[in-house]
Amino acid sequence: MAKNRIFTKSDGSFVKSLCSMLDLQKDYCNSAVNQLEANEFIIESPPKFNDQEIAEAFIKDAIKIGFPDRNLHLFELNWLKFVAEANNLDKNWCIIQLQNHLNQTSAQEMDPNDLEINHLLNL
Repeated sequence: MAKNRIFTKSDGSFVKSLCSMLDLQKDYCNSAVNQLEANEFIIESPPKFNDQEIAEAFIKDAIKIGFPDRNLHLFELNWLKFVAEANNLDKNWCIIQLQNHLNQTSAQEMDPNDLEINHLLNL
């Protein structure tokens, strides 16, 4: 979404569903969605996690969120590899996760309940 600077209405709906799942305030999420595309302060550096399981979940979820239409954007792929590298994950593991996602799913709307973070929150 933000990495390729293309933000669709379905992206906004998805982000709002994700905000609800994470129990974030509705006004905050609406404001974030409305300002995302024009936000010049989006951080380019990858997140660094203290827990490898969370880093892996983040990348898997980023793949699910970033490629629901099965269109690969080079900026998004490079950023995922950058996140993997920053968290001491093999870049090839990241590519394998993307390949698995593309092989297992068809172009469809993403269900926030299918995200890895949801599974981690429910442990």
